[in-house]
Amino acid sequence: MKVFRINKIRVVDGKRVMAPSKRYYGKFKDSNGAWQRACLFTDKASSLFELQKRARQAQQVQAGMVEADTSNGLETPLDEHLESYAEAIEKRKEKIGSKWCEEQKEKIGKVLRQAKAVMPLDATSARIKGAIDKLASSRQWSKRTSNHYIKAVKAFFAWMMAESRIGFNPALGIKTLEVKDCDLVHTRRTFTQDEAGALVQYLYASKDQRKVSNPPKMRALLYAMAFQTGLRAKELMSLAPSNFDFENAELSIHGRDTKNGVSEIIPLPSTLVTMVATILAEKKNPTNLFKGVYFRGQAGKRLKLDMQHARLHYIESAFTQAERTTREQSDFLLWENPRGEFLDFHSFRASFITSLVEGGATIKQVQLLARHKDATTTLKHYIKCKDKAELAGVVSALPALMVSTPQNDNKKGHQEGHQNIQGHLKGHQNLEALGYLESSQESGIENISKSQVVDSLVVYGILPRELEVHLTGIEPVTFGFVDRCSIQLSYKCIFPML
Repeated sequence: MKVFRINKIRVVDGKRVMAPSKRYYGKFKDSNGAWQRACLFTDKASSLFELQKRARQAQQVQAGMVEADTSNGLETPLDEHLESYAEAIEKRKEKIGSKWCEEQKEKIGKVLRQAKAVMPLDATSARIKGAIDKLASSRQWSKRTSNHYIKAVKAFFAWMMAESRIGFNPALGIKTLEVKDCDLVHTRRTFTQDEAGALVQYLYASKDQRKVSNPPKMRALLYAMAFQTGLRAKELMSLAPSNFDFENAELSIHGRDTKNGVSEIIPLPSTLVTMVATILAEKKNPTNLFKGVYFRGQAGKRLKLDMQHARLHYIESAFTQAERTTREQSDFLLWENPRGEFLDFHSFRASFITSLVEGGATIKQVQLLARHKDATTTLKHYIKCKDKAELAGVVSALPALMVSTPQNDNKKGHQEGHQNIQGHLKGHQNLEALGYLESSQESGIENISKSQVVDSLVVYGILPRELEVHLTGIEPVTFGFVDRCSIQLSYKCIFPML
C-alpha cells in the first residue's frame, strides 16, 4: 500500500505549469470491493497511517465484524452537509473566488430541492436524474447547462463519500450528456455597427442620475471597449488606469485576470484611446476603471436594461410615422429576435471577431487578437454569418469564366462572330485559283485545297452554310490573342482530320 502525489496545473507568474500536489493521495478498496482514492495529509507518514486505517476498517465492515460508521452522516440533513462542502471548496478554490463556490452551492441546492431530498437516504440516483431533467425542461436548459448541474452534484456526493459521511454515492451512475452544436439553446448574434454605436452614444449622452455602481458614461465606455477589443467581462472589470499605455495605444492584462492565465498586451484603436483618456481625466484618483466586483451575469443584466432604453430612444427619434413603424418591427437592439438569437454581453466579443474578418484580417491575425489557443474555436464559435443574402453577395463576387459557344442557329450571329476572318486573311499571300497548298515542314499538311478548307470550317460549325466565304490566304500559327484562336485551331486541328 503506497501513498503518492498527483500533478496539478498551477498558474505561476501568469504561466500554466504542472506541479505536484501538496497533499498525498492513496487508493484502497471499500466495503463494496470498489477502489476509492482518498485525499490524505501533507505528511507522508501520517498519510500512509491514515490509508492503512481506512483499508482496515473497510475489510472489517466487509467481513461483518463491525457496521459501517456512517450513522452520523445519514442522520444529518443534506443542507448541513452542503454548508460544509461549500466551506471545503472555498478553501481549495481561493484563486477562483468565493462567487464560484456560491454558484456551485446554489446549483446543488436547486437539484436537491427539486428532488425533495432532505436526508442523505432520500437522495437516490433516480430522484436526482429526474430532478435535473425537470429543471432542464421547465427552464429550457441546453445540454451544456444540464452538464454543469450534473458535475456539481457528482462532486458533492463524491466529497461526502471521501469524508465517510455516507457509504454510497447516489450520483455515481449519472452520466453527462453528449453535446452537439445543434443542441445549443442560447444562440448568439452579433451587434451591427449601428446597434453598438446607438447604444454607446445613448449612454454617453444620458443624464440619468440614479445611484448605480457604474454611471451611464462608464457603461458606455465598458460596451465600447468590449466591442472594439473583444475583452471578456471579467477582464474588463479588472482594468485599472495603470493597465493603459496611451503613447503606444496598448492595453496590458495580467495573467491572473485572463481566462488562460497568460499576460497579454492588446492594441487599441485611436478612438478608444481618446475616449478612455477623456473619461479618466474627469475621475479623481481612480483605483479601478470600473467599480464593483465581477460575477457571472452581472454585466448581462445591466446590458439588457440599457438595450431596452436605447431601443426605445431609437424608435421615438423617428421623423415620420412610417419610419417609426419600420423601426418597431425591426430587431434593432432586441435582446432576442424572432429567430431566437440573443444579444448578450459575450456578443460583443463575437462582434469584434466577426468585424476583424469582414475587415480583411487573416485567420491567424484574428486568432491572435481573440487570444484563442486554437483557430478552430475562432472559426466554430465566434465568426458569424448574418444571413443568406450575405452568402449570395460573396458568391456573386467570384470572377466570371470566359466561355464562348458557337451560335449555329443564328445567321446574323455567325456573320458578326466571324467578321474578323477575312480581316485576318487579307494581306497574306494569295493562293492561286483552285490551286493546292504546298506542304511544309512546320505545318505537316499536304495537298489541301481551298475548297476543302472552307468545307471543313462549315462541317465543324465554325462557319454557317448560308454564309458565302472565299478563302484568300492562311495565316501562320500564332499565339497570345483570343481573336486568333479560330484561325489557329482550323490550321492545327481540323486539317489533319480530313
